[in-house]
Amino acid sequence: MNLLWNELSDRMRAHRSAVFWREPETMTYAEALRGIDERAGRLARSGFREGERVLLRRENDTAWPLDFLAVLAAGGVVLPVDPHLTEGEMANLREHSGARWSVEPAGPRRIEAPDAPPLPNGTCVMMYSSGTTGMPKAVPLTETNLLANLESLRAKIDIRQEDRMLCLLPFHHAFALTVSVLAPVAAGASLGIAPPLKPRELLAAWGRMEPTFVLAVPALLRLVERLVQRGGTLPSGVRGIVAGGAACPVSTMQALEAAGFPVLQGYGMTEASPVISANAPGESRLGSVGRPLKGVEVRLSASPEGEILVRGANVMPGYYRDPEKTAEVLRDGWLHTGDLGRIDADGYLSICGRSKNLILSDDGKNIYPEEIESALAASPLFAELCVVGRPVADAQERIAAVLVPGEAMAAVPASERPGKVRAEVDRLCAQLAPYKRVQEIFLKSDPLPKTPTMKVRRPEILRWLAGQRPL
Repeated sequence: MNLLWNELSDRMRAHRSAVFWREPETMTYAEALRGIDERAGRLARSGFREGERVLLRRENDTAWPLDFLAVLAAGGVVLPVDPHLTEGEMANLREHSGARWSVEPAGPRRIEAPDAPPLPNGTCVMMYSSGTTGMPKAVPLTETNLLANLESLRAKIDIRQEDRMLCLLPFHHAFALTVSVLAPVAAGASLGIAPPLKPRELLAAWGRMEPTFVLAVPALLRLVERLVQRGGTLPSGVRGIVAGGAACPVSTMQALEAAGFPVLQGYGMTEASPVISANAPGESRLGSVGRPLKGVEVRLSASPEGEILVRGANVMPGYYRDPEKTAEVLRDGWLHTGDLGRIDADGYLSICGRSKNLILSDDGKNIYPEEIESALAASPLFAELCVVGRPVADAQERIAAVLVPGEAMAAVPASERPGKVRAEVDRLCAQLAPYKRVQEIFLKSDPLPKTPTMKVRRPEILRWLAGQRPL
């Protein structure tokens, strides 16, 4: 039987009154255990065999954790996938993964799939990373990987039996799966489920559940910030908003802290199960992603800034069916994250940016677009934004800001908007070194293209820019 399931089922039996909640349904752990047993039995009666791979394809609801845990209980390997993938994308996943089963709202069904290479020993979950560049990568995670991350995460943010975790993100993402599903179950805490990425409904769920922890990405925190700025109210008692997936603007964190909602910015990647570091309640340092979790080693490839390298029991064995990519990121026992960072004297890690996103100035200086984005995010004129290096002649790049107007822009007459936008960008960039300041501004009426976990797809932005003229 799966070691992860053994651990989680023991905790569920010890805390039978904790609940999975999504209005109007409330399900205690005792009821959930019966549902898991029934689902695992249905799989077995359908011909499921231990070790087979199962695609879990459904929206966030109280049945999602039951289906996930039922596959573990049956000795299977779970592949959580985005329920909104096209049939073509699903066909590619089936062929690549070798999954022989699909669990959907209608129940389990056997599917045709070609024979596929074996998974690393102990694999119980395989995640397809969303990524913002290229094809998704298949990341096998073992029982040891996930148990190590769970225990160190629980100790870091101090999840207790009486806590209520509200998740605002899709469960098929590694961040949401570990932090808001597995960690609360391991602590005997309750889990609240909101429709992911639907602002009005998630704020209503927040008000009704009165959570002690909220899991969100920065794009959602900006929505909460705007609500607070307009005089809206949310229940107090939040011990921490656990933020990850992308850099959160310091101005947003300051506004939420002032309103009584401490933000615990963390850092991770699917390949690390996923949490690498996090700020702890009462020890948070704005602008950083906290100290590494217990049992996780972090060092930099260079000082004072360099690529972040990670080592620990939480690190994946390697990408499935991609030895070349595995050899690229796992070298000498260290996971090469591709992210650039620095570590202060107290051990707090700060993310400078993604190495692939770096913009090189004309005189060879490194420019982190995330730093510029953080400065621009302080303006209410912009609902969304992205900074990229737009290629120009002679292998040079121009610092380009792509801005989606916010509600505050509606009050500005159309004829005055270009000048207003330029002045606002200049004002916010004045705090940056001259070589970091925006050189071109583009307004975009539609939302920025994003992954399912709200990360901006920069390659798509660059393609869009090819046919646009700056202000």
